[in-house]
Amino acid sequence: MSAPTDVTLELDDIQRGVLSPRPTPYAATYLVFRIDDRSQGRELMRRASASATSAADTSSPLGDTWVSVAVTYWGLEALGVPRSSLESFSWEFRQGMAARARALRDEGASSPQHWEAPLGTHDVHVVIAAVAPDPRAWRRPSTAPGSPTTACPA
Repeated sequence: MSAPTDVTLELDDIQRGVLSPRPTPYAATYLVFRIDDRSQGRELMRRASASATSAADTSSPLGDTWVSVAVTYWGLEALGVPRSSLESFSWEFRQGMAARARALRDEGASSPQHWEAPLGTHDVHVVIAAVAPDPRAWRRPSTAPGSPTTACPA
């Protein structure tokens, strides 16, 4: 067993969706990407990182609206993360949710056999989720000076 370490987490390094409960009720849009070109995938990640909402942003003019970005094991592989780094991830992450459906209790109507393609396959590399208390929040203009109006496709 290793000795405890003193680690400080910076809220700026954590996405808001990780620490904030979803609003109830809520509306969400999920965008799923496959990376076929490593350089374009890295550009996607650069742009997406600028859109992800930080956990440090607790007083957003958009209230309970945020954007989160997730990268799968296969997405990291497509981006060119070295094999030694990929192998350092837990086996659960390397397997993916479909392979762990029984442990996650994704059974019956929620089982992977009922998921829409490409969910549950190695073709899902990046998922961007935009969450809001209701669909009208997507079109609410930002009140921050100089900010563009925030809108999400309907």
